Amino acid sequence: MRINIGDCKLFFDVEGAKLRPDGPRMREVPTLVLLHGGPGFDHSTYKPTFSPLADVAQIVYLDHRGQGRTDRSTLEHWRLDQWAEDVKSFCDALEIEKPIVLGNSFGGMVAMAYAARHPDHPGKLVLSSTAGRMRLERVLAAFEKLGGKQARDVANTGEQRTMDLFPELHRLNCPTLILAGDHDPVCTIEDMQELAEAIAGNLVRFERFAEAGHGVFRDSPERALKSLREFIVQ
Repeated sequence: MRINIGDCKLFFDVEGAKLRPDGPRMREVPTLVLLHGGPGFDHSTYKPTFSPLADVAQIVYLDHRGQGRTDRSTLEHWRLDQWAEDVKSFCDALEIEKPIVLGNSFGGMVAMAYAARHPDHPGKLVLSSTAGRMRLERVLAAFEKLGGKQARDVANTGEQRTMDLFPELHRLNCPTLILAGDHDPVCTIEDMQELAEAIAGNLVRFERFAEAGHGVFRDSPERALKSLREFIVQ
């Protein structure tokens, strides 16, 4: 399905109903909006891993602007603030109130930017294998530890990112679950710890996955889904 948010049509898919029979009445369940990694990927990275959560939430899979089946838009709109605004516009267009927004890697950066700019909009936030800023030397050291000098040299050919969300993180105003892999060379465990420390302590829950790399739901799916399920229903 696609929905027009003004200058762009966003592609999305839905798993599970919002209203469900509960005895003689209908009961609403939370809506979990999934923001994929990249840039350049699409929502299919979350399928079918997240399907089991459809018993406690309506799951919405979204392709970011310029990616997947969503409109390409134009190059000047391929930036973090636009992707963040797209999340709010998307939810508003579908009348999704207080969504639980989960972002992995790049999707987590979009989720943070969205939540910082619209702190009263999300109900909860899940940040998986992501970072508030990129520290190149830390990333290169992690690649070298895991794959030797050759891996470090390959990683060093990538673009150095100047993104820094830390000045905005104090605006986050909803319960936030952080899922971090000990062996993540892209968004290192140190990056994730710093991220957790930058968010108000009464809001944040930090979970460390000893045997996981970049994307804990891929390396430790059972534990990751258990944590998500508890966070959704609490």
